[in-house]
Amino acid sequence: MEWRKAREAGAPAGLSKPKGRPPVDDRDKELEKLRAQNTKLEKELAKAQFVIDVQGKLAALLEKLSEGAPDENPPSPNTPTS
Repeated sequence: MEWRKAREAGAPAGLSKPKGRPPVDDRDKELEKLRAQNTKLEKELAKAQFVIDVQGKLAALLEKLSEGAPDENPPSPNTPTS
C-alpha cells in the first residue's frame, strides 16, 4: 500500500518527464555557431598572414635581385663605342 501513498504524493509527476536529453536552448545553438565561425575566421586570418609574409619576403628578394642586376640594355659587343 506504500506505492499508493507515493502515487498520491506525486510520483506520477516524475514519470511524466520526457525521456532523453533536454532540448537545446537557442542561445546554445547560437554560441556553437559563433564558435565554429570564429574558428573558421581564425584559420583564414592565419592563412592571410602567411600570404602577406611570403609576399613581403618575395618583394625583398626581388628588390635585392634588381639591385645586383646589370642594366637592362647593355651595349652589344658588335657595336663600336666611340
